[in-house]
Amino acid sequence: MTPVGRFEELSRQTHKTLDAALEEAGRCMAARAAARKQLEALHGYRDEYVAALNGGLRHGIDAAQCRAHERFIDALDKVIVTQGARTTECEQALLDCQEKCARARRDCAKLDVIVSRQTAREAVRERRREQSRGDEVAARVSARTSALSYRRMGK
Repeated sequence: MTPVGRFEELSRQTHKTLDAALEEAGRCMAARAAARKQLEALHGYRDEYVAALNGGLRHGIDAAQCRAHERFIDALDKVIVTQGARTTECEQALLDCQEKCARARRDCAKLDVIVSRQTAREAVRERRREQSRGDEVAARVSARTSALSYRRMGK
C-alpha cells in the first residue's frame, strides 16, 4: 500500500470516529434536553403543591392534610435533587462528547492535510517520471534523427 493509501485509510477511520462521536453527542443532547424538561416539570409540580398548601392553610385545612402536603413536597424535593444530579451528569456527558468531537475534527483536519500533501507529492513525482520518460523518448528520436542526418550527409 502506498503512503497515500495508508493515510487515506487512516483518514477514513478517523472520519468514522468523528461520525460516531457526533452521533453520541446528539444522543447526549437529547438526554440532556429530556432531563432538563423533567426537572422543569418537577419544579412546576412542586410550585403547584406549595401553592395548594398555602391556599389550604389560608382556608383552614386540618393538620393531617397539611402534613400530607408537606411530606409530598419533601418527596418532590428529593426527586428534584436526584433529577438535578441526573441533569448535571447529562451536561457533563455532553461536554465530554463535545470535547471528543473537537478532538476527532482536529485529527480529521490533520490527516486531510497530510493526505492532500502526500497526494500532491505523488503527483509531482508522477509528473517528473512522465517528464523523464518524455525526455528519454525525445533523446532517442533526436539521436535517430541525428544518425539519419549523419548518414545522409555522408553519402
